[in-house]
Amino acid sequence: MNMTKRFLFAIALLAVVVSSCKKDEVIPSPDIAGIYNFTSATLIDGDIANSATTDMLILMASKNPDADPPYSATAVAGDVPTTSFFVNAVLSGLAPCKLDPKTSPWTYQINFKSDGGLAFICTSENDISVDNGKWEFTDNDKTVKLTIESSTLGTVVVEIEAASFVTGDSGVIKGTINSFPMVKNASEAVGATNLQFIAFNVVLSK
Repeated sequence: MNMTKRFLFAIALLAVVVSSCKKDEVIPSPDIAGIYNFTSATLIDGDIANSATTDMLILMASKNPDADPPYSATAVAGDVPTTSFFVNAVLSGLAPCKLDPKTSPWTYQINFKSDGGLAFICTSENDISVDNGKWEFTDNDKTVKLTIESSTLGTVVVEIEAASFVTGDSGVIKGTINSFPMVKNASEAVGATNLQFIAFNVVLSK
């Protein structure tokens, strides 16, 4: 083998080695662990099972039940305040708050633990915390999958799809939840027969 052929062979071999190293390179998942507040929900579809409408309708509901009589609360696609209010109400029910919410309004935070655990913290009652689920990345880190254990609904899976992240102390998680359980009639007990499923863009922030 002459010098030119040896040189070309060496270049080809180096290219194979570099290519092999790139294939074996593992890119770490974003570090989103931390304690988050629910920031907002922007409605996409208020009843994903009903192709005739994207409105959300909740019977016998009120954003201010002490001042307003129950009525049929509605929200259209693009709505933020009404959707955020009711999504926040559902999430707050996962925190271990015990006092009457009419006299002691519930506040909470969501803890994405570094070990993959998920906990809800009742910040309005001395930061009482309960582990009630887990979180993980799926779809090549494009989806955050939450598996939540609910005392009323059992195991509920919520996926934040097309997710984007800001990591660190000012962390933010944004994405789309395409199936989230929402009560149909606020005057009735939460259960399988009193649910509709909604889709919305969500923002969680530290």
